[in-house]
Amino acid sequence: MITGSKEGLGHLGRFTSAASAHLNSHLQALTETAGRHLLDIGQNTSVQRMQPPVTVQGMNSTIVGTSTQMADEQDCHSTITCYTDASISPDGPNTQPRFAGIGIVFVNMQGDPGNKLFIKAIIKDASSVIMAEAGALALAARIAVSMGYTNVSFFSDSSQLVQFLSTHDHSHSPDWRMKNFTQEYDNSTASIQSNLYKINRAENLVADSLARNALPLASTVHQPFSLDCSFRAHESQCPMFQALKSVTTTMHSVWLLAASCC
Repeated sequence: MITGSKEGLGHLGRFTSAASAHLNSHLQALTETAGRHLLDIGQNTSVQRMQPPVTVQGMNSTIVGTSTQMADEQDCHSTITCYTDASISPDGPNTQPRFAGIGIVFVNMQGDPGNKLFIKAIIKDASSVIMAEAGALALAARIAVSMGYTNVSFFSDSSQLVQFLSTHDHSHSPDWRMKNFTQEYDNSTASIQSNLYKINRAENLVADSLARNALPLASTVHQPFSLDCSFRAHESQCPMFQALKSVTTTMHSVWLLAASCC
């Protein structure tokens, strides 16, 4: 692991700040049109500035966790940021596999205004909290590839998952049952430039809200998922529709509930 001080923020600080600004600027519109969009995030919800991370070399991507000059130099040019989270009941001694709600947010830093994707999904038979978090990240990586994104920075608030993915040896998983998800993430990110960042839960509010909103809807998973696009540049065709359709045919343990492009 490469450690560093908080002095080398530079471009990375501005990069993460810009990503947060993009989300904050959209929250009010998302709240006002809750009937059309995925959920009422709430008037007091905001995305705070993320703490810049320390870089760790992973198998197929750069994993980061608190500020360093190397992260600053490598990651400030990412054009897509992605925030993931999972909502699931706590683990226990006799916990059975259960549903987990998934929330994913993509922010395209190109264009003015930038394009955002908000996605809600359900994972069936999640055996642990970390398995659910791995499922969220795997789904996000698969969607990123399907969308044709080539340079993505992923953000997760799961310390254990980020630490595991930072190792070269993935044979000693915290939960062997999440192997399919971590392999899916590795396979997807192998074809693109990507970075994985650990952020605090308080800095992942939108993805968290989506995940929490998705979990109670597990009983509706057999219904067609809802898609909505209000992005002006996609008047003729939204690439999200076809991208998500391809994902549903390959990840059978994940059910998409709703997605909004704006």
